[in-house]
Amino acid sequence: MTVSSNWEKQLTELRKYIEEQPEIRITENSVFIPKSVRSNFNQLFDTVRQSVVEELLPTLPVAAQALIDSYNEEERNTIDTFSLKDVSLSAAAQDFFHNPVHGLMRALYDSLFAVLQDKIDAKAFKQESVSLLDNKLKEYFRYGYEAWMMLGIINIISPDKLFDLQIGDISKGYSINNITYTQLEVLPISHKPIHPSIKLPDFIMHSIKLDNYIAITLEERINTKKYVGVPEYAQGILKAGGANMGSHYICLYSLKSLSTPPVLADMSEGGAKNPDLLIEIFDNDEIHKPLTFKELGIREDILKPKFKAYSIYDYSMQAIDFEPPQSEIQLTNIGLDLCKLRTIMAPILKVCDEKTSSESNKCGECHNEIRHE
Repeated sequence: MTVSSNWEKQLTELRKYIEEQPEIRITENSVFIPKSVRSNFNQLFDTVRQSVVEELLPTLPVAAQALIDSYNEEERNTIDTFSLKDVSLSAAAQDFFHNPVHGLMRALYDSLFAVLQDKIDAKAFKQESVSLLDNKLKEYFRYGYEAWMMLGIINIISPDKLFDLQIGDISKGYSINNITYTQLEVLPISHKPIHPSIKLPDFIMHSIKLDNYIAITLEERINTKKYVGVPEYAQGILKAGGANMGSHYICLYSLKSLSTPPVLADMSEGGAKNPDLLIEIFDNDEIHKPLTFKELGIREDILKPKFKAYSIYDYSMQAIDFEPPQSEIQLTNIGLDLCKLRTIMAPILKVCDEKTSSESNKCGECHNEIRHE
């Protein structure tokens, strides 16, 4: 005798509810759920999804839980230190980091409807759910790791001020008189462009310790091919995408003042400001794809960063044994170690005044000396 799992029993209850509500119409090609019954339907629907997640992932992988804990700690510290209202993540990632089960439930939305539409049976749904949850977990891990790194960079720069910037009337262009700087209230990890043809920083930090402004942007790799003047052969490689094209790289720019518009790229003219530091973030899957490093070379030719750093992580957060095809690419397995992150940021920290004491160039957590090579 086969014993039904909890989610299968709840799926039966959901089907029964649908049958008892003649106004609900779910066919292979359409779905109609009236507002009068939508709340009850959604509650039953979500209960099934939650049970599937809890059965297939009774506990999160150790590395995922470690990332969630570390991210939430950095987020709380950042909000408290700078009196922010919030840190802006995508809605899905916000769900995952504050309620992991609820965040993972999102992965099962379409496939559960496919069951109700009789496109797949319960057995196929369970098999598909295993793959969907694994992919969604990796997606959240990737995004969360990038978000953790952005907060870690703020921690290391230790700015005294964070600035938001907005363009006024876009028809007036982007002269310095048309850009407004305000105290940042919501830190944008999930950034949306505010101008169709130019790239501005996600936000700007001012550091008394560095006696400088630092502009930062978390850029989607897929956006690299939008730059004007990219050779035709490169367009094909960037379109194919060796690395995860939903992933990002981080650019840091040293600005002595805000007296000129901090335009990082002008798509209409094909020009781009060279980053002082480009931080590439790879996962263990990406580094084994030859196109990843071809794409990397093209991106570096376009951006021409003064300094480059290559971070690598694995979902298990274990040591990774890999030899890059180019000897000058030195991958650093940072994990969730702010001291290691500070080490790859050494070039941007060189803007410190030479008279700054060596004590200021030590990592506050591990007290290791940071060498500027």
